[in-house]
Amino acid sequence: IGDGLGVLLPIRARGHRPPFFCIHPADGLSWCYQPLARYVPADYPLYGLQARGLHGTDELSRSIREMASDYIEHIRAVQESGPYHLLGWSLGGLVAHEIAVQMQADGEQIAALIIMDSYPRDKEKNLAPAGEAELAGALDMARQRRDPVLATIPEEGIAILMRIIENNDRILRAHGSRRFDGDLMLIVAAENNPRAASAAAMWQPYVSGEILESRLPCSHGEMTRPDMLAQAWNNVSTWLNIKS
Repeated sequence: IGDGLGVLLPIRARGHRPPFFCIHPADGLSWCYQPLARYVPADYPLYGLQARGLHGTDELSRSIREMASDYIEHIRAVQESGPYHLLGWSLGGLVAHEIAVQMQADGEQIAALIIMDSYPRDKEKNLAPAGEAELAGALDMARQRRDPVLATIPEEGIAILMRIIENNDRILRAHGSRRFDGDLMLIVAAENNPRAASAAAMWQPYVSGEILESRLPCSHGEMTRPDMLAQAWNNVSTWLNIKS
């Protein structure tokens, strides 16, 4: 598929403050977070975490918990100890939450857990987590190559992405979220989102602290547009008291 396919994607490696680690959506790629470099102050490094298998050779993750554990090793190769800043959109939100749970169990501090339009499964109501529709949409885009990023990928690369998307669908459906002891910033896509009205309530069983909710005037799939990421960062920086 080309370069930029390692598990750790350096978006901006320089900076003396604790990095932000951004977890991929359904297609396994974190390229979508690159516009954040325009808005996050230059003294904060930015890294993406990407799915194994993008080169077509590695074994795929067998569960969200295994995926999170794998990503923690790569995060610690960059930042040996906390406090950690974690951000995830859609599938990446559930992975970021699981990373936070595992790191906390190891005695690490989480400075920020930021989840963008991602929700845990409601087992009692048998509702799939948000991300399932995005997985289906990503698979459709991979097949039809409507996405501008996917349009640059050769046919064999599309087959690799489809394999990753289908695996992520499987492990997403099997995942059970655990409780994180801390605060959460939840950024919700406000348009065409049946979960928007009860977004914070859906996360309440899995977060012990405060859930700060903010909304973006877009659909789920539009959340990583540069203008939406700019608004998202404005909200994050206010929450964390980060000055430009």
